[in-house]
Amino acid sequence: MAANEKDDITFEIMEHIGVISRYPTGWAKELNMVRWNGGSVRADLRDWDEDHEHMSRGVTLHQEEAKKLYELLGSMEINKTAAQQTQSASHKQARNRDAR
Repeated sequence: MAANEKDDITFEIMEHIGVISRYPTGWAKELNMVRWNGGSVRADLRDWDEDHEHMSRGVTLHQEEAKKLYELLGSMEINKTAAQQTQSASHKQARNRDAR
């Protein structure tokens, strides 16, 4: 993938990991491995236009940060409803208090 430059900021998308969501405007929230300003390659989550010429503000993560995020996401109980998650959190807090 070609390197691009905008306002003295350079970037090169080294690997496209995936699209999280697409918008009617043609923009997409993507996870990519990106080299910013000639630095090290980092995991990068942000919205991009279709041609990858314009982007929104986003989040870049070093390898260790990406690993930690992966662990945290894996520990989420995504399939539970909000009420079930609140109840589960209350039970965890109660167990922690009892353990003290």
